[in-house]
Amino acid sequence: MFRRYYAIVYYDHYGGLVHTIAYKQDGYNQYYSFYMHNGQIASHGYCMVETQYNGQLLHLVEDVKDAMYYDPEGNVVSTVKDGTGVQVFFYPDGTKQWELELESYRKRTLRKWRKDGELVIDDVYEQPVNDPGVGCVLEMKRRICNV
Repeated sequence: MFRRYYAIVYYDHYGGLVHTIAYKQDGYNQYYSFYMHNGQIASHGYCMVETQYNGQLLHLVEDVKDAMYYDPEGNVVSTVKDGTGVQVFFYPDGTKQWELELESYRKRTLRKWRKDGELVIDDVYEQPVNDPGVGCVLEMKRRICNV
């Protein structure tokens, strides 16, 4: 018997990426991201997909279980294993556009650059003092500017 699944495709025209997720059920699903300008793989692994109250599917490419990340030339630049590691995406010219550090499925730092290389977001996330549990909501502690 064949399993049913849906392909979720998301085009990030600003960043020059296309994300394709093979959705089978809520939870971590296999995904691939490609650079639009040359078709080179940007990342692949397992990301979170959730069904929202209105039935729409929400894909969270930043919430990954295991993944590998590549530069526009196809070189491996980082990995995430069991929710720990660094996500990295680039613009077509090789300028870094996104760097997200994860630890045990929680965001730790986020850096984002404009196409000209200017750093526009440098966020540090910390666990709230009143909730020592895993899976808690993280508070943003620092921001350089809004994009």
